[in-house]
Amino acid sequence: MSRLRALVFSLLLILHVAVIAYWWDVAWQRRVDTALEAARKPAGGGGHAHRRQHGGHGGHEITRDMIKIPITWQIVCSQLFRVMGHPPAIQLALTLLPVSRNSVLGTFLKMDYDDTLEFHRWSGIWTLAFTLAHGLGHELPSAVANNSFEWYAKRFFNINKANIEQYRSWLLQTGYWSTLLFIHIIFHALPFFRRRNYTWFYINHFLAWGAIILSIIHASPMLYLALPSFFLYILDAAIRLRRRAKPSVVKSVTVEPCGYIRMDIEGFSQVCQPAQWVNVRIPGLGRVMYHPFTVAGIHRGVGAGSDGVRVEVVGGKALQVNTVHTPTPADSISLLIKPSGKVTRFTNNIVSHFQTLREKDTENSTPMVLHVDGPFGSFPDAFFNADTFIVVAGGSGISGALGIASAILDAGRLQKVYLLWTSREVGIEETSLYKDLLSHSNSDDLIAQTVTTGGSNPSPRVAMPSYFSTISADCKPGTAVSIYGCGPESLARDIQVEAEKLLKAGYKVECYNRGYER
Repeated sequence: MSRLRALVFSLLLILHVAVIAYWWDVAWQRRVDTALEAARKPAGGGGHAHRRQHGGHGGHEITRDMIKIPITWQIVCSQLFRVMGHPPAIQLALTLLPVSRNSVLGTFLKMDYDDTLEFHRWSGIWTLAFTLAHGLGHELPSAVANNSFEWYAKRFFNINKANIEQYRSWLLQTGYWSTLLFIHIIFHALPFFRRRNYTWFYINHFLAWGAIILSIIHASPMLYLALPSFFLYILDAAIRLRRRAKPSVVKSVTVEPCGYIRMDIEGFSQVCQPAQWVNVRIPGLGRVMYHPFTVAGIHRGVGAGSDGVRVEVVGGKALQVNTVHTPTPADSISLLIKPSGKVTRFTNNIVSHFQTLREKDTENSTPMVLHVDGPFGSFPDAFFNADTFIVVAGGSGISGALGIASAILDAGRLQKVYLLWTSREVGIEETSLYKDLLSHSNSDDLIAQTVTTGGSNPSPRVAMPSYFSTISADCKPGTAVSIYGCGPESLARDIQVEAEKLLKAGYKVECYNRGYER
């Protein structure tokens, strides 16, 4: 975990501990005040309060110190209900904060989009956890005392003409309904379901707006806390809608020998950097939904491609060196897409849709139009300040790896680049973008290797310890090593372990390691 991520999560933890501690004390003091007021009231219809105050406690007036409240599970539940009503409102507002693509967390704190997305996911889980604690504190004592179907039915659907006219009569139902919606959304956002049916996950997330409206009806503080995040989301959405208004054109669609699909897009004039990703919508394949893909190739005109030029002296020879990052817009970009296993999926219909357009128009005068939203994500500048680069990709994770490796070679700094691509598909070494990288003018600095696992189950994998030890043997401790990894979670974990080993061995390590399934 990076220092920035650790700082953000630590501040969040401190905030919630402080909020819970404060409201626990407030709720307890109110309980004591209620007990004190009850103790000072006359016990019956006759007598005077003055006499009672001096009678039952040895002639002394009852004070707060005399109030002793027994700790029972019902009282703990009541405290939990009152205290946990505040953290969900705070956490929901924080959950909305990174929803926009160009969020505050990413823009001002310079957090990578994957980090902000992780924050969004965990924030949603904690919102639900606080909500369940709040609801259980309110419902558990009553549920134990009234364990019947009729009682539960009234909790959900106790709405009649009299209740409709009273705002507070809606509080219980809106609380239940919003909680159930959030459970439904989070359940289908789990990796197991999200990866198997992204469309269903995408559609389900729109239900969050209904859940938010219900939660605002349930508790008005939700509105005040969510407004800043909501306005930032609207602003970001307006900017992205303006970008989407200008369509791009698909220049070509190619099926690679390994089965992957290469799609070259023209008319995309945004500034694009390595490892960034875009959302793509093809009108003929969907009216609303955008699909995320990492940019595999960035193509610019002759002369573009550097922030400036400087001269380095290497071995007594003056070399002209270009910088890696490029502020100039791309002329075109290439996406490398792995088709889904299901025939009806978006990725499988790209080729047939492109072929249908070409069959209808033999003169190619009708282009395949698509809308591109992005690019999104950021990449640490410190990554490129290294002597040796290790780029490891698994499966479709090669898209980001190709962009990174190409950017390093474009810089021409005589830095060694080790590229490893493992995949179940046969023929990955014949992929056009990979072959373009091998034919780069600075390919002498590239040591590339492809490994086909063959699709067996369990599939053989490259041993990361032996691969990394071979590379580390070529450079001394103290060398600056940057590592990029993108692939399955198991591969990402192995890369992280090896990066930590290099760090302990005295190497200067910058690691950017991500699972490819957002």
